[in-house]
Amino acid sequence: QVYRLLRACLHRLVPPGLWGSPHNKRRFLKNVKKLVSLGKHARLSLQELMWKMKVQDCIW
Repeated sequence: QVYRLLRACLHRLVPPGLWGSPHNKRRFLKNVKKLVSLGKHARLSLQELMWKMKVQDCIW
């Protein structure tokens, strides 16, 4: 339920152009799901959260 809430919030707050591509959006949401499923004291770095996202897909 928490993941679905976060996904809905991100869908409304982040414009499609910021993702760069559907691949980047899927990767980010997959890593958010991983973050939510981690234990109470577990950590997920920004590097892990952004892993496998394609910077070249983003319009600068």
